[in-house]
Amino acid sequence: MVIFNKIVTAVSLTLLTLLLPLVALAANVTLKVDRNPVTVNESFTLIFETDDSVNGSPDFRPLDKDFEILSRSQSSQMQFINGAITRQTRWTLTAMAKRSGIFTIPSVRIGDDDSPAASITVNKPVDASTNSESKTAAANNEIFIEAKATPIKAYVQQQIILTIRFYRAVNINGANMTEPVLEGGEVVVEKLGDDLRFETRHNNQRYMVIERKYALYPQQSGTITIEPIQLDAQIAIATPGRFDPFGRNSKTTRLITESITLNVQPVPVKLRNSAWLPSSEVTLTERWTQQPDTFVVGEPITRTLTLSAKGLTAAQLPPLVMTDTEGFKAYPDQPILKDKRGRQGINGSRQEKIALIPTRAGSLSLPAITVSWWNTRTNKQESATLPARTVQVRPGKIRLRQHKYHSPQAHPIQ
Repeated sequence: MVIFNKIVTAVSLTLLTLLLPLVALAANVTLKVDRNPVTVNESFTLIFETDDSVNGSPDFRPLDKDFEILSRSQSSQMQFINGAITRQTRWTLTAMAKRSGIFTIPSVRIGDDDSPAASITVNKPVDASTNSESKTAAANNEIFIEAKATPIKAYVQQQIILTIRFYRAVNINGANMTEPVLEGGEVVVEKLGDDLRFETRHNNQRYMVIERKYALYPQQSGTITIEPIQLDAQIAIATPGRFDPFGRNSKTTRLITESITLNVQPVPVKLRNSAWLPSSEVTLTERWTQQPDTFVVGEPITRTLTLSAKGLTAAQLPPLVMTDTEGFKAYPDQPILKDKRGRQGINGSRQEKIALIPTRAGSLSLPAITVSWWNTRTNKQESATLPARTVQVRPGKIRLRQHKYHSPQAHPIQ
């Protein structure tokens, strides 16, 4: 047992020389902080350790006042040495201070015991304009993030593309980015595919870029604010030949974009009682199963109408109405709605198939079909039109034949 105590003492002394602060035991609980001081928007690690089994889970809520917990994990270990069983439980927290200052890491209740409190200093970010060394660092940023919305002045229900780019010139072990949050009005947000990865150069520095895009559709006019986007990146740290008792090889750095203000215009007064389609391009096409000049009374022919719009979803496109089909019976199918998503946004289409059956021979007219839309490039109202069409219908062939009908012979019921 004496030998065992010496071994434990030696290991404890070794750890003391390698770890930053090692706070004294509170009962059988220790608290270790990997770095002190730290800077705002930089993470640090807290390790709570017990040398025996505990009843219950830790209550980390006292930390929430001054710190944000980015991640947490738990591990347990049991050893059998010289006939004695030792148990060790470890809780590892990645934390970030909410502001600068000198803070107390409060005691945390773990089972029937409490961890010791500790002090940590959180410095403000270095101002590049007042420090020559940080000017060099600022001119050669290892990581940064930018957000851009196009256009920032738009109409209600017009598509706005939000592009977020994360630049890095260092290796990272992972990154987490918040979703867009918009204040000031209702906005429909649609993510545009998977993240795009590519390389670029910025200020003579090569960067790997991760690009994420969203399509935004404001539903009401006024000022809408895109709140700052936050990204937490785990930057890999190279520590060759160095003992790492925390079992980690990265530090978390937080990046925050500026907020973006959108100016959303209302629907023009003269168009408020009609379909509203703010788009850069709208097309209306038709296709027939056979040439329209081959109409025959009683024989169906299918007309396929397709309405397409850049920057609009299929759900925004109106039904295609044939106002007058005198001389025809019309049997429309269910419309087919499709959205094509790309890096430039969403292009929606609405396809309608109508089976037309002429009911009489002669010259018949199909009315024009017109869809009004608002050109967002010229800020003018335009129309997509299929012109009226006159078709000649031939008489149908008489297919009915006269058949004699023989009724079965009746037999009396016995």
